[in-house]
Amino acid sequence: MPKKNVKQAAKPPKKTVDEEPEGFTLIGGQLDGKIFHPTLVQIKKAIQALDTDKNDPFLILAVNPPINGADFIQIYKHIGAENGKFFYTTEIQFDFISNNEKWRQYGNEIDDINEVKKIFEDYFINKITPDVTGWDDIYQRVKNAKKHAGFFNIEEICSKYVRKNDNSIYNGHGIKHGAVISEKAIYQLMGEALSLMAELFDSDRKYGDVYFSNDKKRFYCNIIFPKTWPGRNRNIPQFAVSHIRDRFSISAISSGGKRVFLNIEPISTANRLLPCLILLVVEKLLSDEAYLETAIDYFLNANYANFIKLYKLVYTEFSFRKYWMVDNYDDDGEDESKFDLSDFSSFLFMCQTIMENKRIYNESLGLT
Repeated sequence: MPKKNVKQAAKPPKKTVDEEPEGFTLIGGQLDGKIFHPTLVQIKKAIQALDTDKNDPFLILAVNPPINGADFIQIYKHIGAENGKFFYTTEIQFDFISNNEKWRQYGNEIDDINEVKKIFEDYFINKITPDVTGWDDIYQRVKNAKKHAGFFNIEEICSKYVRKNDNSIYNGHGIKHGAVISEKAIYQLMGEALSLMAELFDSDRKYGDVYFSNDKKRFYCNIIFPKTWPGRNRNIPQFAVSHIRDRFSISAISSGGKRVFLNIEPISTANRLLPCLILLVVEKLLSDEAYLETAIDYFLNANYANFIKLYKLVYTEFSFRKYWMVDNYDDDGEDESKFDLSDFSSFLFMCQTIMENKRIYNESLGLT
């Protein structure tokens, strides 16, 4: 288990309370518009209805005038990539005039929906703000939110990003970025995600591994870039990435094993988008045995024909929606903590087992 759970701040809402009528306003990404003067029943039903299978599972309960200096509380429902449990990132902001800071914001991860409902009920009915003792002070994180997290359209990034003075796909059989083969555009980063996966197999996982949860809904990888990999930053050679649905959490790890901060933009810095692409590829491969068979053929023989076949397969009708990406950095100086893999299986080991079984079967038929 990790030494501590790194809690990520939800995006701060725009300060619109002064523009709203007096009283409470309920705002949510899954509501049909704002609800002015909501009832407690409406608030609790909205909390209960938050659905992580849909976009924007958040709620903001704003009030004018503020209560105890707090003009809103908010929650964001999400699934922990590590354990698959539901959590509610719960935050409150207070007016705070000191050292030119006009507000302070605190956040907490709560896994009990009844506790969340009680916080909202106290705020709404009893005009009581939660005791934030033990909550995280996330002022700096929220203030610098654009540096730590953001929404990104991966296909758009891949279509535009090319390494300086080199538009060839590394280990991509001479294919160049933007080449159209069988009416399919091939982009450098997307092609290199497949090439890097082949490198992981060839190295017998020396450069890392890819994992998936038993329910095949959560994914994790820890990848060390080979020394020969183009654009590799020798000071930041390693990335640990977790992925669930529309969210990625990315840890950049120094050669000394420490987490280091990288501005979330540009996301392509130090090849950190490649592990994200690999996780999306694995998610696709696990959805269909035919996809997985094609990938194994490529891993066994990474030639031009198998590369093109796999590329077209995994990137056709690929789910390129916008993803919320977080730079998973904490400035407490701790070593990179280990991800709990007790509920995960190794994708590369699974493929190697299938390869070995395939080899034995072919030998039994005299095909090798």
